[in-house]
Amino acid sequence: MGCHSGNKKHEPKIPCLDQHQHRCGCGCSCVCKEVEWILKHQTDGCAQSCYCLSLKNEGKYGTIPVLFKTSHNHLLYAFGKDRFGESFVTVYFRVKDIDDEGCVTLELLRPSTPIVVPESATQIPIQSVNVDQVQLQRTWQYAVVDCHALCQVQCLDPNLVRR
Repeated sequence: MGCHSGNKKHEPKIPCLDQHQHRCGCGCSCVCKEVEWILKHQTDGCAQSCYCLSLKNEGKYGTIPVLFKTSHNHLLYAFGKDRFGESFVTVYFRVKDIDDEGCVTLELLRPSTPIVVPESATQIPIQSVNVDQVQLQRTWQYAVVDCHALCQVQCLDPNLVRR
């Protein structure tokens, strides 16, 4: 299944292990449902859930930063350019939209500390991500991802985003 595949309904092949993370390749829509939840609550305040604990129930947020892992257990990443034309790599995203086919539009959030990708690497090493010492900036640059190819989503503290 992929974006714009023509299939409007996604049927899980096996039940999900839990509602936040599932076995990669199972075909569950757990991550898609969580992405929808994040989109809804990004500006609506927070209902009771495990995400609210990380959001500290402080009310409305215009941006809830998130990290994703792919079906290969790698961090999802994207390349962007800032307004001065300087390139950057990011693993931090803001959910902008999700359609009926599971295509999620993600805004790239630029980290204050550059993420260094080793020359021969094909993925972002987990050690290069430090959520305790980063500030994030909105870029209004977007990537479209098939949420069915994602296996894990993790919300981060909205206070990491510069206002």
